[in-house]
Amino acid sequence: IPRLFGAMRVAGTVIWATDLVEHRSTSGGGKGKPKTTTYTYSTSFAVALSARQIGSIGRIWADGNLLRGSAGDFKSPITSFRVYAGSEDQALDSQIAAHRGASTTPAHRGIAYAVFQDLTLTDFGNRIPSLTFEVFADAAAVPVADLAFDLSDGLIARDAGSGLPAVRGYAASGRSVADALSPLVEGYALGLRDGASGMSLLPAGAIEAGIVAEMVGARFNARAERGVKARRARAEDVPVRMSVRHYDPARDYQAGLQTSERGGAGRVERDLDLPASLSASEARALAEAQVQQLWTGRRTLELRCDWRALTLEPGAVVTIEGQSGRWRIERSEWEGFLDFSQKRTD
Repeated sequence: IPRLFGAMRVAGTVIWATDLVEHRSTSGGGKGKPKTTTYTYSTSFAVALSARQIGSIGRIWADGNLLRGSAGDFKSPITSFRVYAGSEDQALDSQIAAHRGASTTPAHRGIAYAVFQDLTLTDFGNRIPSLTFEVFADAAAVPVADLAFDLSDGLIARDAGSGLPAVRGYAASGRSVADALSPLVEGYALGLRDGASGMSLLPAGAIEAGIVAEMVGARFNARAERGVKARRARAEDVPVRMSVRHYDPARDYQAGLQTSERGGAGRVERDLDLPASLSASEARALAEAQVQQLWTGRRTLELRCDWRALTLEPGAVVTIEGQSGRWRIERSEWEGFLDFSQKRTD
């Protein structure tokens, strides 16, 4: 069950249902005419929506058609519709408790869910239809820093500084915090730092430090080491086509696909599934930025620096004297440093 942020359109998970209930009605039979018996069926069921508290539910679609309008009106007969927002003290649903027994019925605290009571199934082939819901989990766009703080239970700090984006809606899912956050990190080219003060997300391209020429080309074991090794990956390894899948608010939060292409050699194509509420132009801009980033990212550097580079941590974006552009530190290691603070004289 995903954790929802902002406004999204999501498919729920049925967590309880009754058997079909048959309804029989007879008409006709007067003046020699035969009686006609009509059978209809209904059912009651509950649908889990979010593993995080939500604000409200707007429209609902069944098999792609509108079942509940924005004013709360249902297009198919239903006895009752109830929403549990996912608070930690929400009560049992009385109908589920009566069906299963109060002692064995969970309140699903911390889970937002909706209960349909006696929904008529005539329009859906006498089965529970495929449902999608317009949920408002937050009243406004959610900063990515707040989202990461929530998903990591506070391990990733909120105070990551300015420059991080905000999303109008996001459905976080997966087996781990990394799975939940990786689409955002990749889509917005964010950095992740694990420093002395804890973990934090870094905005794309925010320059934090500079490496000057005199720091590069240190001596190891009284021998001068080559300070810079440059590598460039093949152009063919960079995708010629980048696609971003998203949810488009202008199209009732239906799934959208925006692409960016580059010229030149290559056959590689790449997709990014970003379960976020984005306009078509925003998604296209992300696809274009991804292609540009991967193209410029073909070039990598290995630097051998002196002790002053010890303060530079993986994830930091730096400038390098004599090299154009901005560079993100992917990894670092140190060796060959001697401690003369306890030098002994014999």
